Amino acid sequence: MANTSRPGSGSPFSGRRAAAVTLLFLLVFLALWILAFTLATSFMIALGVGVAVATVSAGSDVVGALVDGFFAVCLAILTPIGAILALIAGLFSV
Repeated sequence: MANTSRPGSGSPFSGRRAAAVTLLFLLVFLALWILAFTLATSFMIALGVGVAVATVSAGSDVVGALVDGFFAVCLAILTPIGAILALIAGLFSV
């Protein structure tokens, strides 16, 4: 019998989770850089957080669901902001 599942659908670390971890890395990096540390220190801490979250989310369904939920909330916030900016740019023909 042939395998009817989609290619890559069984991967524990999907593209959606990779995008969520990248977004989390950027948010942690910017927050640390603006509020507390130098560029290099903030980058190393945020990279460590990103690698830890990526590793744990690949092995744990609960953490994977939390990462997916975080990404869904971020998209729900960023999508209207992008639409508003596109509307403003369209009004001024930028």
